[in-house]
Amino acid sequence: MNSVIEALHIYDEHKRAILSHTYTSRPLSAAHLLPLYLEHPVPRPSLIYLSNTNPPTLVFSLDHANLLYLATTSSDIEPLLVLEFLHRVIDALEEFLGAPILAHKIEANYDVVAQLLTEMCDAGTISTTEPNALRDVIEVEGILGKLLGSINLPTKALASSGTASSLIAQNGPSLPWRRANVRHTSNELYADVVETLSVTLAPSGRPIAAFANGTIAFTSKVSGVPDIAVSLTGPSGKHNLKSIMELPVFHPCVRLSRWKDSPGELSFIPPDGRFILAGYEVDLLPFTNGKNSNMNHNLKLPLSIEVRTGLGSVGSDFEIRLNINKIFGSTGQSMAGPSSRGGGGGGRGFGGPHAGTAASPLLQDVVVSVPLPSDVRSLSDVRPSRGDASYSPADNILEWHIPAKELSAGMSYFGLRCTVAGPLVDDAVEEDPSGFGLGKDYSYDEPYQGSITHHKSKEQTKGSEEERDLRKVAQNKILMPSSASVSFSVKGWTPSGIKVESIVVDPKKSRGLGEGIKPYKGVKYLTISKGGVVMSTLVSPLCCSAARTAVTSVSVRALSLRSSAALSYAPASVQIQHQLGCRRHGSTASNRRPRTAIFFPGQGVQKVGMLTPWLEAFPRSASMILEEIDSYMGYKLSDVIQNGTNRTLTLTPNAQPAIMATSILILRILEQECGFKTVERADVSLGHSLGEFAALVAAGVLEFEDALYMVRRRAESMAEATQKAREKYGGEYGMVAVVTEPKYLSTLVEAIDDFVGYRSAGTRSESADSRKPIDQVLIANINSKNQIVLSGSMHKIKELIAHVRQFLGHDPRAVQLNSDSPFHSPIMWPAYYVMRDLVSGKSRVKGREGKDIISFPGTMECISNVTARPFASASDVQELLARQCLETVRWWDSIKYLDQEQKVRRWIGIGPGKVGRNLVGKEVGMRGVDTVKGGGVFAITDPVEIDEVLRGLEKTEVLTEEEE
Repeated sequence: MNSVIEALHIYDEHKRAILSHTYTSRPLSAAHLLPLYLEHPVPRPSLIYLSNTNPPTLVFSLDHANLLYLATTSSDIEPLLVLEFLHRVIDALEEFLGAPILAHKIEANYDVVAQLLTEMCDAGTISTTEPNALRDVIEVEGILGKLLGSINLPTKALASSGTASSLIAQNGPSLPWRRANVRHTSNELYADVVETLSVTLAPSGRPIAAFANGTIAFTSKVSGVPDIAVSLTGPSGKHNLKSIMELPVFHPCVRLSRWKDSPGELSFIPPDGRFILAGYEVDLLPFTNGKNSNMNHNLKLPLSIEVRTGLGSVGSDFEIRLNINKIFGSTGQSMAGPSSRGGGGGGRGFGGPHAGTAASPLLQDVVVSVPLPSDVRSLSDVRPSRGDASYSPADNILEWHIPAKELSAGMSYFGLRCTVAGPLVDDAVEEDPSGFGLGKDYSYDEPYQGSITHHKSKEQTKGSEEERDLRKVAQNKILMPSSASVSFSVKGWTPSGIKVESIVVDPKKSRGLGEGIKPYKGVKYLTISKGGVVMSTLVSPLCCSAARTAVTSVSVRALSLRSSAALSYAPASVQIQHQLGCRRHGSTASNRRPRTAIFFPGQGVQKVGMLTPWLEAFPRSASMILEEIDSYMGYKLSDVIQNGTNRTLTLTPNAQPAIMATSILILRILEQECGFKTVERADVSLGHSLGEFAALVAAGVLEFEDALYMVRRRAESMAEATQKAREKYGGEYGMVAVVTEPKYLSTLVEAIDDFVGYRSAGTRSESADSRKPIDQVLIANINSKNQIVLSGSMHKIKELIAHVRQFLGHDPRAVQLNSDSPFHSPIMWPAYYVMRDLVSGKSRVKGREGKDIISFPGTMECISNVTARPFASASDVQELLARQCLETVRWWDSIKYLDQEQKVRRWIGIGPGKVGRNLVGKEVGMRGVDTVKGGGVFAITDPVEIDEVLRGLEKTEVLTEEEE
């Protein structure tokens, strides 16, 4: 049987073939193969059989870093072998080209890639795949050769190799996983033992199943050819280690005979660098069928969880209790420190003076996830004792985050109580036309007339209330969560108790080590549980059959959440898209509609994971738009938004592109999935500060790619300007919101002008530019009738606030904002010059090269932050967009102009967060169709809001004669 790989094709994020490597035979071409592969519905399996080709073809696929890898063969072959080969190809490309693998890297280094693919698979037969062995045979030249010059490529023989190294290279055994002539100035060895914990608990708290999947990651940076022995031990020693470590797997360098003869002893010559030495699985409940009464005590977890449902007068509350266990581990001693017993400030969750070591484990990253039934409409009350809890209606999941500082405070108990809200059995759903909780029921419930029947009506009312409460209790049982899971990490502890006892370099068997080399021995232990501790809850059966049916559906849904995230989210996605699909709205051609403005938020609304609801509700459209965004940015901005830390996302160079990109993603999804035609729906666009770029895109003045590039450069230049000011002049810079009573706003602004000495327009003058940054401050935003924002030197802002409080006659409230740069202040002069050059340049969009980056006029008017009036010309856009970096954002004036002069009656906010909607509502009122015909302030920040907002727009589509 001729089992060979016939070809390998690599496609970029736009499904364009960037490389095709044929090994043997005459396989399908890349252009012919791709349509056949894409015919299969998503999610596509890793192995697809194409029976309609000649000959029939097996297609193996792997998606990685927005690149698609397809390997084909027309003969029978071991599937896992080919899939492992694809993974090895990716590892080799990352090793030689650098991670992440990008399309342009492959195209620019085709000679290296071709050598790799030829050496790794010879005429279709898989051969050398170890990176260390490939380094000795792959020729790398140019810049990449300089970067890899220190790894002793054969084209660059080191003069310092010496005779001993040459002899070792010639006479030593062939080790495909270790390159020849390894030399390090600093020699070190260390290991990381990482275990992933998975536990299922019964409602009583009794563990049903518990497993730990372990990995031993080893790092070896030792000159020559070291021969290493690693000794492992278990909780009760080495004698039963083989029975504890189930399904062990080892790196090819490990001598298996040594392990079989002496379980726990690993003898090997390591690869150079970091690699996975071994993997294993441990059953933490080995006596599941026995009658060992102490079995539960053998499983020691860093925390325990309890779920209580059906609480409150009508059973609408549930409670999550989290207990931090102070005693666990093989020693059985308290890990909370000497002063932690009984409470006190001296203890950590596992405390001690050296947190994160084996002697003092450290608990971190605790997140409790509670999936809720689809019938839950909202959580009306969420009350955590510590930490932050948030409910996502898009995926019906409640997440409770407990920060590390709370865990280190010595507390052992944390609680979360929530109240669910859902439709009643016989009650009609209250209609909320605005989509933002503005609609209310103003019906009069008192008896029409006082009469002798009043007493009877009270008795009937009392009886009906009792029946209503019983119905509420019955339905609320359906709304209770059926499970809860906990994610966490523990540094310095592993649930299996497996430890590295010693790491020894055998000097007799090793060669070329040199004299006096004593590698540093170190071991770190880490336990990770990503939703691995799961507790199921009991749901009592109800009397009525309809209730039983609902309970069954909830149980099935909870099961799907545990078994496959893709399956559990599919119904929600289909349901949302179906609702939106049946409500594809367009403007009414025969009637005049109210003037409508579309607005976008500025910096500060960013949130890690803010794309998740859109990816789950519209996976295909959202993924394609994100691929486009990542290609424009040149790196995975989507990863920063979804998986980065809050600190990383808040940095100006990340936050500004992320917010702008998310706003346009939402707008694109509305247009593609819901038939929302921006040009027909809106008459004018505006954006708060950063949001002005999204507004210009919506208005057709800027292309998305150009705008995103400008935002990125603008953010980088702003961050650099702040850094230079700190380095040259010292001091702290930031922004402070000042809140006052509306009647004092004008006098407050005048007092600030007197103190500063120049107005916003004066920032362009030489007198303003000549001031040192440490002495500069400006009104950055006038957001509403009672709020402004100051920007500049924090020392100068504090002086200004003290001046206002002393001489103005009232005490405004000052709140420092979480901003790393003083935006819209004279300190941003470098950003002004960057923007001036960008807006005067040419477009980067394919097909528009050579054309001006500004397209004017656009498809609708757009309001400038600087003038609070529409942009009048292309030159106006160029000037004002650059000046916006320095000058005051006149948001309040913009809203007043549109409301009072342009008579805008509908406001649609697009983008993450609802800050913009609240600022607009402060001026025009949070109006809905029930109070002002044709009016309303709407916001689409989540897919669940789309249908209600579009329905509200549809009801206000016709302008009445009174409004004309």
